[in-house]
Amino acid sequence: MPGGDGKETVFNRTVSANLGMSYSVMNVLAEAGVENIMRWVPFEIDERELRNRIANKMIRPTTIPQTKQDLEIEQAISREALRLRLFSIRICHVAERCAARAP
Repeated sequence: MPGGDGKETVFNRTVSANLGMSYSVMNVLAEAGVENIMRWVPFEIDERELRNRIANKMIRPTTIPQTKQDLEIEQAISREALRLRLFSIRICHVAERCAARAP
């Protein structure tokens, strides 16, 4: 596909299985930190309770949220997983641009 400068533009699709909502949900917790997940949860929850709910999702990855609170916790985790992935894409993009300019 030609880019704005007439050069061929290459798009690489990637899948990151290490930041997911099932078996790797604990990776999101570890990388984002409980504070970053808690900032999206619109109700009061103890940090230990949140960690336990996330761990339960990891050991039962095919479950679907049964309550509004369960759904809101999963949405909070999803937001942080997306934030982490976007951050890593930006880092890679900047690194590629810097590598392309190197002599």
